Amino acid sequence: MVNLAASIRNGSWLGVYDRHVLEKPPGYSLLLALFDYLRLPYSFAYGVLYIVASLIFLFVIRKLVTSRWIRYIVFCIVLFSPVLFSEVGGRIYNVSVGPALTLLIVSSYIALYVECNNGIKSLIPWILSSSVFVSLAYLIRQDFVFLDLFAVGATIVIIVKLFTCKDRYGSRVKKSLCLAIPFVVLFLSVQLVCSINKKYYGLYTITDFTDTAFEDVCTDLMLIDSEVDDSSVYVTREAFDMAFDSSPTLNEIKPFFEDELNGVESLYDNGEIGREYYAWYIRWAASKAGIYNGDAVKTDAFFRQIDTELKTAFDNGSLPKRERIIISSMSPPLSGDEIGEIIHYSLSKGVWQVLTYSRSGEIPYVVDNTGGAVYPFIKVINQDGVSLPQLRDDITDRGLNGTAYYTHPYVEDRLVYIEFVSRAYRLLAIPVLVLAITVFFVDLGACIIRIRNKEKHTLGLWILQLGLLLALWVNNIIVAMNFYLIEEVGGNPIFYTGASYTLWHIFCAIAVIRAADLIGAFITRKKSLN
Repeated sequence: MVNLAASIRNGSWLGVYDRHVLEKPPGYSLLLALFDYLRLPYSFAYGVLYIVASLIFLFVIRKLVTSRWIRYIVFCIVLFSPVLFSEVGGRIYNVSVGPALTLLIVSSYIALYVECNNGIKSLIPWILSSSVFVSLAYLIRQDFVFLDLFAVGATIVIIVKLFTCKDRYGSRVKKSLCLAIPFVVLFLSVQLVCSINKKYYGLYTITDFTDTAFEDVCTDLMLIDSEVDDSSVYVTREAFDMAFDSSPTLNEIKPFFEDELNGVESLYDNGEIGREYYAWYIRWAASKAGIYNGDAVKTDAFFRQIDTELKTAFDNGSLPKRERIIISSMSPPLSGDEIGEIIHYSLSKGVWQVLTYSRSGEIPYVVDNTGGAVYPFIKVINQDGVSLPQLRDDITDRGLNGTAYYTHPYVEDRLVYIEFVSRAYRLLAIPVLVLAITVFFVDLGACIIRIRNKEKHTLGLWILQLGLLLALWVNNIIVAMNFYLIEEVGGNPIFYTGASYTLWHIFCAIAVIRAADLIGAFITRKKSLN
């Protein structure tokens, strides 16, 4: 992604086609290129992005709570999060911007909910912001789809609120149509990226893993039945051997494939390839075989021929096929029973570890050979395909392609701060969880009473809170599809669930606002009765 950003800055889109070019959507590389264009070190730009997102959230909630102190408490809840100082914020990778994007998208839709009864001009800034950030989220990482689902749900809530108010019918229709703009922009953004990829590489797609021959080959391989029964192995070595025998074209890269497997960490003790790594080994082997030679159309034709040969083998019965549900080439082939296991796992370990911050202090370390100090660690692939330890500031301090190793005097203090904040959050997690959920259900009861009494209520805001919990859960389900299979993980890795923590913080922030409102309403009613 770093090298792709360098290509964008050089005006050559994602560069000459190779196995890296269409591995990921281009949104994160575009963001890195923007930071580099503005001459902003990555760590500074990353921090500013999240702080600005938090300030926007503070600005949005000003109409929901009048107390300045409550607003400051809410601001601190969303601003200070231990996960931002873990691998989530310490690695140059697309998932790291999930927390900031979550804040920006949720803030935009809360603002639309609050402002929807005002003039249409007051909605325009938030329609524009939601359009930008909903599209950016999908173009950065396609499994940020839980944010898109939240946007859909929030839009429905806002439209229902519009048609229950006393505004003119024509005005309500116009506002409802405007709420569709973010999804139109999302559609057009995807088509634009596909068109640019078509222009440069001849493939109308976002990545090689979406609507391409390579995706079809991955699906074929995962459907091959074999005697090895291990859910964490998507494609067994036995399945690969049968595929090589069934596809002469795939067999061309077999020597390179086997060479790639020598001494790699992603192999299990029994020699099987763990999880989705099978797909990367195919790409690496094909690259060594000269298949990724700058011509994406020829590469796609190569994999299309493999797909045709494997499907023919399935049809004539020479290749055993199993019944599995395949959502994407990066997710496991699932049986019906495993879907239930994933849902249970996503709640018992995924969601629970978010709500309790049980893994919030995790941070990767690397020992610097020159100074012996401990630093946050990220992996970056250089131009030669070598994985390098690199501090996140290096993105502009030495250029997009540079590598620098130097001492940051604040690092040791930063690690102390991380440990302190993580312990504090874990200590307060259960009390906060109990209070937030209690307020959530008390607020529902208050809304029902107000609806019965035909009084002004906040049921729509309550539903938005529910949407936050559902989005949090969906995020953990997506991650659980890979990681529930690996027992030693013990939960969803914090790196892939960083946005869930932000969703929970927003939920707690709204719970604080609603608690203050309920207490104020109770005191006012008590005074009126006296």
